[in-house]
Amino acid sequence: VILGLLLDLFVIGTQNSSLGFTLAIVGVCLYGLSALFALVTLPVEFNASARAKKQLQKEGILTAEELPFAEKMLSAAALTYVAALATSLVYFLRFALWVFLLFGGRRRR
Repeated sequence: VILGLLLDLFVIGTQNSSLGFTLAIVGVCLYGLSALFALVTLPVEFNASARAKKQLQKEGILTAEELPFAEKMLSAAALTYVAALATSLVYFLRFALWVFLLFGGRRRR
């Protein structure tokens, strides 16, 4: 995104000035894909944490006193994926807004 914005800034007035806009849009789309990937991995991670809890209990790896702490830790690990999704969405929206505000008033050539 930033490369596209900088490229557009330096080639304004030349015949190929839409290259910066195109690169910026490609960057925004890649951030969108990153957010989509984070969304898709979210249920997988919650499922993995739930299966790990059951496995720890079933195999007797942890004592009864240790099990609640392990469950909290596995839940916290799963919540890091929620944070990753939120971060991806914020970056996607931020860059999309930035690109469309900077390029929105200009006609495409």
